[in-house]
Amino acid sequence: MPQSLQLLRSFLIPLQQGWALLPHSSLVEVLPYTALSTIKDAPPWVAGALLWHDRPLPVVSLDSLAYGIAGPVAYTKIVLVKNWDDNAWLPCIGLLGTDPPHLFELERRELVSDVAVGPLVMGVSCWVLVRGKPALIPDIAAIAAVLSPYIQAMS
Repeated sequence: MPQSLQLLRSFLIPLQQGWALLPHSSLVEVLPYTALSTIKDAPPWVAGALLWHDRPLPVVSLDSLAYGIAGPVAYTKIVLVKNWDDNAWLPCIGLLGTDPPHLFELERRELVSDVAVGPLVMGVSCWVLVRGKPALIPDIAAIAAVLSPYIQAMS
């Protein structure tokens, strides 16, 4: 396959304010939104925790983390994504979505880095345009590093 046609298997999580783009290989499971337990003293962008396979997992609002949205959002899905850092306490993290993720193949040339789209804050690896639409690429490892102590305290 020519370099210009290299395909990236990806998925987009719809957020209230935009999209989150992740590699397809990071997708673990998509769950319906459910009530979450509170994580004591967690950052404001943490929506709470859910019990998954007898272990607590943090659930993060990327709308809150990246855009500062604090009010209620009509989330319908919790998208579990892998933590690639092999953290035994935190094998994956939940990300809130307003709808189910969209799976698709993206040609590398269709992905354009654009720092003007949004702020670079902890938990956002970079901002991109995907077929002309703004999206953030979350830094799951950075988010997991912040949340791991909270999850360890819950276990």
